[in-house]
Amino acid sequence: MERQTSAPFSAPPTPTGNAKDFRVKTCLHSVSYSGLWRGQATLTIDEFLVKAKELGYDGVMLMAKRPHLSVLDYGKKARQALKKRIENVGLVLVGLAGYSDFTTGLDQLAGPGIPHL
Repeated sequence: MERQTSAPFSAPPTPTGNAKDFRVKTCLHSVSYSGLWRGQATLTIDEFLVKAKELGYDGVMLMAKRPHLSVLDYGKKARQALKKRIENVGLVLVGLAGYSDFTTGLDQLAGPGIPHL
């Protein structure tokens, strides 16, 4: 029986019990290359996509804030172009990582996003 590829958010196939049917899909989070922390490598979204593919990941989760994917910076055309680029690289967009801190005091806000300096 030939195994079908499923969409990223569809239900997984029914387990057969055969160990050969088991495969973990891997995902790399772009925060790993955002440059937010001292000494951390900094890659653009495009460089990150290429790096994730080179490292053998199946998909990516994008940090939904600057410097990567702020909704303030990505209009409809930019989002469509990014989606196409992800597909062309051979990856799947697994999710967007949102960052909210509703307990931050107003005196600590240095602009949109987390972490705070």
